[in-house]
Amino acid sequence: MTEQEPGYFLQHRPHQPKREVCAYLATHGFDVPRIFENLDEARRSKLPFIIRSEHPQDLDGISGVRDSIVVDKPNGKAMEQYLSEELIRMRCDKFHNQWLPHILISEQARILRQQFIETLMRGTSKTSCSDFSRMQNIDPSEFDEETSYSYWEYVPGINRQMVADSAIEGRYHLLSRGENTHGYAVVDRASVRHFAERNAEKDLTASCIQRLVETYEGVRSLLGPDHCLLLEIQSMQEEARDYILQALYTRKFDPPSFSISRVPDGAIPADFVRGKTPENGEECRLRCFSLRNLPTNKVPVDAAFDFHYREVLLGAQLPYRKVHCMGSDFDIDFHLLKASVRHFNAMQLFSPAATFVVPYPSLLQKEEVRKLLNDGNLALPVRFVIDGTRGYVERLGDIAAYPLEGYQPEDPELLKIFRRDKTNLSAPVEHVPPLYKQLMLFEKALDTVPPQHSN
Repeated sequence: MTEQEPGYFLQHRPHQPKREVCAYLATHGFDVPRIFENLDEARRSKLPFIIRSEHPQDLDGISGVRDSIVVDKPNGKAMEQYLSEELIRMRCDKFHNQWLPHILISEQARILRQQFIETLMRGTSKTSCSDFSRMQNIDPSEFDEETSYSYWEYVPGINRQMVADSAIEGRYHLLSRGENTHGYAVVDRASVRHFAERNAEKDLTASCIQRLVETYEGVRSLLGPDHCLLLEIQSMQEEARDYILQALYTRKFDPPSFSISRVPDGAIPADFVRGKTPENGEECRLRCFSLRNLPTNKVPVDAAFDFHYREVLLGAQLPYRKVHCMGSDFDIDFHLLKASVRHFNAMQLFSPAATFVVPYPSLLQKEEVRKLLNDGNLALPVRFVIDGTRGYVERLGDIAAYPLEGYQPEDPELLKIFRRDKTNLSAPVEHVPPLYKQLMLFEKALDTVPPQHSN
């Protein structure tokens, strides 16, 4: 691949961002897992591999709207028992549960045709795909047409997400997840501060951090020095090698022009912040969203607490929020550890202009929360002041009506369907056909050719 100017991929959007960006980085000497041409090559390799979803918006949008699936993961046997039990709970003539394609692919990918596997893959994450299409005001079929899949060698190790701070130079956020460890650390030049950790890594040594920073800055120099990329890395500690899996564009670097010397009386300090506001603060109308009042279209929300798990609807809003609030009855560790699990969760920290973590009961009374959750057009006027390291929020008045232009909450009937448990537990176990028969029924439902065994 020829030399590209930094920012090239943002100007010439790749059809498969994960594969094309990593292939480019590999030409510059960075470690990247083996990328197969197709499913047959992956199978012939006899290696564990992963089928990764690809979409042009993965470059700087909501990565992972569609799922990726590991085939023959070394510790996959532990999942088979659970998945088999899930199959027993399915009605043999209905395929309601979106986990079924995961089950079939992870167990049978070595005998199924690529076209059929990719058809099954499109059967996953239906709610996420529907939500994304609605937020972008496009037909779901249009999203499907731009979805494709790439086939990669599965590299074991510690999965990391590394992001340069958007306000403080020399600061990096490092999210780590392994078989027995979850962690969130802030690397500030030579020092490391562990905000949240579970079985914290003993191997996050000075040399390991230096290696990660050098890798990160090397990638950043190629893809955009002023961008705070979210770089996904798979670290093989014994080999001291870091394999690049993905690069996501988040915010550009934008340092503050001030620092907070003291928190004013009556103001509520943040437990954790990322990003910055103007020196005189950012006046916002703070809202609370649940499934009941969550916007299903792009509307100008200044700031909000989110009490729901519709990640795609939230993710599409995040880049336009002045301040994204994270807070619950749990402590800060809960939110930061959660961020290490999925890109969706990490983007809540790094996609908005600023992120403010504080227990919501310190700012809102329970009755106020209930009131805000009942109507998305109600809001509390507040002012946030954030300098990249510290932050606080002040109430400026009482809850009042601040209508959102074009606001569309979820349709009540669709909400009933979304909430309903679609797994049918009433089918007798003896009526559930074997796994292969499940596959045949699924293919028949999709009007495709039965699966073929590979040589």
